[in-house]
Amino acid sequence: MSVASVRKLIESVAEVSGERDLEHLRRSLLLTLNEILPVGAAGFVALKPQFTEHAGAETFAWPLRVQGQRDGILTRLSAGESVVLDSEEGMPRLLARAVTEEQALVVHLCRAEPDAESILLALGRLYANFSRLLTESERDRLTGLRNRRSFDHQLGQLTTRMLDPAADEPWHLALFDVDHFKRINDGFGHLYGDEVLLLLSRIVSELFQGEDRCYRYGGEEFAVLLSRRDAAELEQVLESLRRGVECYEFPQVGRVTVSIGCATLEPRLGPADIIDRADRALYAAKNAGRNRLVRYERLLAEHRIVPAPPSGSIELF
Repeated sequence: MSVASVRKLIESVAEVSGERDLEHLRRSLLLTLNEILPVGAAGFVALKPQFTEHAGAETFAWPLRVQGQRDGILTRLSAGESVVLDSEEGMPRLLARAVTEEQALVVHLCRAEPDAESILLALGRLYANFSRLLTESERDRLTGLRNRRSFDHQLGQLTTRMLDPAADEPWHLALFDVDHFKRINDGFGHLYGDEVLLLLSRIVSELFQGEDRCYRYGGEEFAVLLSRRDAAELEQVLESLRRGVECYEFPQVGRVTVSIGCATLEPRLGPADIIDRADRALYAAKNAGRNRLVRYERLLAEHRIVPAPPSGSIELF
């Protein structure tokens, strides 16, 4: 490679390594590949039947000439092999390499490039290392869910996005915790208490997928950021969570229930405001007997709560 090419590669690697968000890391890596290689198409593919939230959305469109080989290529990638398909009748080469247990990076070249394989290998290792570091820093060690740090970051992004007049997708925050969790710890021990939290996290992860994001908010409290256009659909999915926990037989502990408070994001609300609303709805659910869902907006409509002014507003006396 020429000095100019090496300089460009180093600058691109520095750009990739500066990312602190998995989605941004993926996007930055693809941009880097487009800058230093003659790329026709590049993206990520799933190595498992279903994507987990760790892997993100599939971004690679398989060329027609290799669509029939797709399953075989994925099998080889899952086994840890790198896949290189040479040019046929002047068609581009296809390079693929697993970068995590869940996804592979696939590059479709416009023309042959001698250093393409080594560059893809190096960038794939770079992505895998940073992906692991980011995942570990954003995950709760016990449950595997995203942690409070990740929640604060995502909620901040969503509240900022709500200020855009073109943003018409409604988002909601649901806070829920285990009812009488102290009794579980006191009566059965912290080991069984941790098991309840772990099993609860699995129920949550199975129910909320796609764009929905699940977090361990702290202690026995969890949070979900979810997008639903219809209020009835929103209540239905949260009720599914409540019933799913209620009907689950937790080992040794038996029956466990959760109380849920939910609030809808609005353009004038900051992160502290939306958390306060969801928390007040959760508090109302606890006061009403626990094991139930309460929406902040319904409390307002029924005049059961006095709205608090946004945290950024100023009251004059």
